[in-house]
Amino acid sequence: MKFNQAVALWALWACCTLAHGATVSLDLRASALVRGKDVTLADLAVIEGADARQRQALAVTRVGAAPLAGYAEEFGRAAIEAVVLARQVGAGLTLDWRGANSVVVRRAVGLVTSSDLVNVARKSLETRFAHQYGELELTPVGAMADVQVAEGRLELRPRETGAPLRSRVMVWVDVLVDGALYRTVALPFQARAWSTVALARRALPADATVDTGDFRPARREVQALAGQPAAMPAPSQHWRLRTAVGEGEVLLREQLLAAGAVRRGDRVRLQVNAGAIRIESAAVAQEDGVAGGEVRVLPAGGEAAVKARVIGTNLVAIDEN
Repeated sequence: MKFNQAVALWALWACCTLAHGATVSLDLRASALVRGKDVTLADLAVIEGADARQRQALAVTRVGAAPLAGYAEEFGRAAIEAVVLARQVGAGLTLDWRGANSVVVRRAVGLVTSSDLVNVARKSLETRFAHQYGELELTPVGAMADVQVAEGRLELRPRETGAPLRSRVMVWVDVLVDGALYRTVALPFQARAWSTVALARRALPADATVDTGDFRPARREVQALAGQPAAMPAPSQHWRLRTAVGEGEVLLREQLLAAGAVRRGDRVRLQVNAGAIRIESAAVAQEDGVAGGEVRVLPAGGEAAVKARVIGTNLVAIDEN
């Protein structure tokens, strides 16, 4: 009985010793193709021996970062061994390194076609500018190359710059893989845009009050204009010009005064409200102002300017409490 017990104890000790000091074979490959952003030991070597749990622990050990798509990186045996020892995933195991002295690693690549990039960039421009122009023509400039990227969840995200449309416009498209920026591609376009605009029938001076009879509608290429073209006025609509408009010139929004605005030098009606009493007199605006804002005005016969609130075309008011 004692003999059998001794044999059993010896067998148990032997099994534990063998398991603790089990040999794991790590056969390094000469080259490897990885698909994720990390390089693991399983990417670099064939792992054999020990038990499944131990092999799995070694397999998922991160050795380094994967190279960019289209590039290669060499992982030497000594560096790989150092990482495994530092992470202590092989503690208690005998590691038998075999195979190549280094592994050349490349990253699996995906491809973003030039047509995909152009379509995303064009759609971005159309979304930004189609509502401003009646017709928009966008032509890519030069040959667009396909772009190699790492494999993963791909997203193409055009940048919003807020810049106005010009004859030549650049769209920057960020290429993201798994939510992270991988690279940015610049795509130039030749842009042409047409709209129906208002052309002055005659020369119109600054401060003139104009209506639909002073303009004629015409289709013009407008992306090279100095500003945004104004739409034709409705038959009953009257405008006031901030600046002069030459005969045959396109009327721009920037050349129009806002509704209810006054300009420096305008003769205005000045209302002074004191409770139920209202006194009205004439005054001259000393500065430009818009409805709801304050301007300085010089009352008729007065020597000093006073502040008044603009409440309408050629109408300002002072409210006294």
